[in-house]
Amino acid sequence: MTKYDMGQASLVHLIREYYALFDKQAIGMLRNLGKGIADYSELGIEELEGEGHEIQPGIVALAACPFTDTIESFESCCNTLPEEITILADEANELGGAWVSAFCGIHQGMRRGKVGESFQQIACKSSTGAVNIADQDLLSKEEVDELMDKYVCLYGR
Repeated sequence: MTKYDMGQASLVHLIREYYALFDKQAIGMLRNLGKGIADYSELGIEELEGEGHEIQPGIVALAACPFTDTIESFESCCNTLPEEITILADEANELGGAWVSAFCGIHQGMRRGKVGESFQQIACKSSTGAVNIADQDLLSKEEVDELMDKYVCLYGR
């Protein structure tokens, strides 16, 4: 079990408050939060999100989610994430995203701040194995399905 971290629990509460106050506008706010982290941090993208594997020219895959520790810490004290975390993901996906939780929005904003606006989300896999694929034209569904057997996050540069 991951040690409980009050800062991580505060982030989960902040996401809930964003949604309660701003509904779907919280999607953009989460991306801006991530971009703010990227702008503030002198760390490179691999230090922030973990090692990326360039599996094809311009296509990057992550074997681990950079928010796993945050999620596990929160669940160690509260058993499950609040429903707002999933609701925001569902709403982002209706707009063509590939979120499995609201943390994907923070992660994407952070990545955008480090690698530039040209990146495109392709797919993301939850801890339960569910895969969400973005509206994109970089990879076919079959290619994405095959890659998501090994990875948890795919994006193009």
